[in-house]
This record gives sequence, C-alpha cells and structure tokens, in this order.
Amino acid sequence: MEPVDGPICLNRLTLYSKLWRHFDRGLYNFFKTYIYIPICMPTFSIQRKIFGILVSYSFVLLWHGLQYANLIWITLNILALFMEYGAKGFYAIKGIQEWREKHISDIAFRRILACLHVIPFVTGLYSNFYFLGGYVVGSIFYTRIFCEETLELRFPAILLLILAYFYAQVCIELERRQNLSEIKTDSKNISKKVN
Repeated sequence: MEPVDGPICLNRLTLYSKLWRHFDRGLYNFFKTYIYIPICMPTFSIQRKIFGILVSYSFVLLWHGLQYANLIWITLNILALFMEYGAKGFYAIKGIQEWREKHISDIAFRRILACLHVIPFVTGLYSNFYFLGGYVVGSIFYTRIFCEETLELRFPAILLLILAYFYAQVCIELERRQNLSEIKTDSKNISKKVN
C-alpha cells in the first residue's frame, strides 16, 4: 500500500476543483471512487454529475458538523465549483473555441482567464472566512469587504481585485510551468524506456 502524496501549497490555487483534488488527496480519491463515480455511472450525464457533487459535499458537511457557518462554506465551495465547470463547459463548445481562436489572441485570452479566476477565488476566500472563523467572523468579512467596499467600488476593494488579478496570473503561470516540467519528465522517461 502506497500513501498518497501530501497536499500542495494552497497559495498557488485559484480554482476550487484543484484545491479539493490536491489538498486532501486521500479524501478526494475516496469520494471519487466510492461516491462520485458510482453515482455518475453509467451515463455521466450533467444531472448525475451535479448530484454526485452534491452528495460528496454533503458528506463533507456531515463530517465537519451541521452548523450554519459550515453550510455557508460548503454552499460557496459548490457555487465556485459550478462556476468553474460552467465556464469550462461553455468554452468546450466548438463554435466558442473557434470564435476565440479567430478573434482573441492567446495573451488576451489568458488575461480574460485571470479575470475569471478571480471570481471563484474570491468566493473561496469568503467561504474559508466562514469555515475557519465561524458565522460571526465570516459575516464580518462579508459585510465589511463585500457589501461595504466591493459593491460600492471603494478604493480598498478595487486594490484587492487588482491584486487578485495579478495573483491569478501568477497561479496560471506556475501551473503552466508545472505542466511543462511534467511533460519534459514524462518524455525523458519514455525515451529511457525506448533506449
């Protein structure tokens, strides 16, 4: 029996699908193997996938306790995940991809992606305020930062959003470099096997 790898540094994640996949790999593998895939089989339809996600997160909620702050935490995590999957599904449409490739350069598209990464990232931050601090602390952050600053477009909120954009750019670049490194490692391993 081989243990799963430890968690990756959360300071380089903006997407919650990656957080859940890489933070607690054992829990992720358990949910994927024993809850999500059996629920989604045999068709893997969108309805089954949504139900599989809801059941998986329900187990997380039960594990951490049926408290209002945990319910908000789980709900915001699910919302961030659905936003991410919805955007990926939208971009998977062949006509959308062709239009993007024709009208938007790769550099401009990466900038758009970084802006879009801010949305689930910020949603995840608010969810963690509730999870780590409880309902009162989460509500203070939500009221003070989101309601009083962001919705009214005051300077601190604009500064935080700009910083979140740059953070998303750094995260995208780190992931790109990691993927390139894995490709190089895989190709070296393949060439060693061939020789």
